[in-house]
Amino acid sequence: VQELLRLTNGNIRSLMYTLKYYEEQGIINTSGELEEVTYRYFPIPPSSEIRFDKTIRELSDEERKVIEIVALIPEELSPAFISTLAQLEVSQVLDALEKLRDIGLVTERSLNYSVANNKVSDIIINSVYSNGGYIISETFLRQPGFASLPFITKLKVFELRKDRERIEE
Repeated sequence: VQELLRLTNGNIRSLMYTLKYYEEQGIINTSGELEEVTYRYFPIPPSSEIRFDKTIRELSDEERKVIEIVALIPEELSPAFISTLAQLEVSQVLDALEKLRDIGLVTERSLNYSVANNKVSDIIINSVYSNGGYIISETFLRQPGFASLPFITKLKVFELRKDRERIEE
């Protein structure tokens, strides 16, 4: 229920639409019971996906930098670590994270942040792939925190950039 509320930003109309969509897709039955699926695999109904994409495009540059980093790294991140990667002040990162949490893109646990769910992460990464973004810029690759990222994360960035030379390296 918590993930469904987060997915729909607590909007009752969106929640009703989403539940109806899941019923049509066979994810829940007419009794409201989940079939064999967990929240991580809840698909976002088409209209919700469009809504999330629009929300992401309307973010400020600072907020977009922060959400791209959080979506790129599939673990809980501290504001200080995000600050290093985004080249922003910690206070700017905290302000951005607060807004991103309020609109349902990130979750907070013990002062660490992560993307609300895998589907939202995919929407953010697809947006970066389609429209460009900070995490595929040379600026991001050159900043000191990039070198400390896990190999698989660096590879993901090079893939998004379509940088064959660095992938081969």
